[in-house]
Amino acid sequence: MKKTQYASIIALALGCAATSQAALVTGLVAYYDFEETGTAGLENKAPGATTAHDGAWSGSFDGTDLDGPGFTGDATYNPGGGLSDRSILLVGNALNVVDGNNTFADMPISTAAIGKTMTVSLWTYLAPGAANASARFHAFETGDTGVYDLSIGTTSNYSTTGRNDYTTYGPDNDKIGTDVLNSYSEETWHHHVITTTVSGADMINRYYLDGTLKRSETATGAAANFSFTGLHFGDARAGATNDRDWDGLIDEAAIWSRELTTGEITQVYQNGLNGDIVTVPEPSSAALLGLGLSSMLLRRKRS
Repeated sequence: MKKTQYASIIALALGCAATSQAALVTGLVAYYDFEETGTAGLENKAPGATTAHDGAWSGSFDGTDLDGPGFTGDATYNPGGGLSDRSILLVGNALNVVDGNNTFADMPISTAAIGKTMTVSLWTYLAPGAANASARFHAFETGDTGVYDLSIGTTSNYSTTGRNDYTTYGPDNDKIGTDVLNSYSEETWHHHVITTTVSGADMINRYYLDGTLKRSETATGAAANFSFTGLHFGDARAGATNDRDWDGLIDEAAIWSRELTTGEITQVYQNGLNGDIVTVPEPSSAALLGLGLSSMLLRRKRS
């Protein structure tokens, strides 16, 4: 009897885990794993997606420096500003962005399509060469004047203690992440989540770093004017020429048309740490595992 109960408990636990994972795809509009090279590496992999929100590369795919998606890692990579270690990958391959190439992935995602309540999640690995004196590195920004971004550095120079001065801009140029990064490390993967929600005429913006809420801000009266027509991963808006390109890797980028819960954000973060697919779950695997364990225990009971 006890063995049958144990089997039921294990199956139930695994079923709950599968349900939790499956919930992550609710409201998932776009997901990019950057696994393949070329245009295939910029396809939207969200469940049910066809060609909606497929990305485009701003320049040609360079076979020499492997700028773009499908990057397989290189410990002695030279991005043009000295050597950097880009050998540590998160989940499979990644998007490789080279500062000097002024390239970026243009994702045609707009507030008109997904609304103003949303979540943007991505993992970043900043790895500029030692000679790169850029003041600021944009992991992403809106493709127009929406002023919604994630960037490492300051507007004029980076801190003498490292590139740990930090700004995340939300609606109405609201700084929701300034000076919260503290000990940001180069050549290390970090997970970032920005959520925006509408509250009357205002917008509430929250920033999470490595699974932890760092700051919550309210942009008063910003809801009416907040809009954008696209997101650029790897550069400032519209390929700005003020040297704000990313220099390193980006992976597992996802956009939801809802605000993720704290528990879901923790789950996405933990999935990445475990080397799993960060956003798109495969609950059937867990369910099948539960059934397999149940059968195994029941067989033991009979023997």
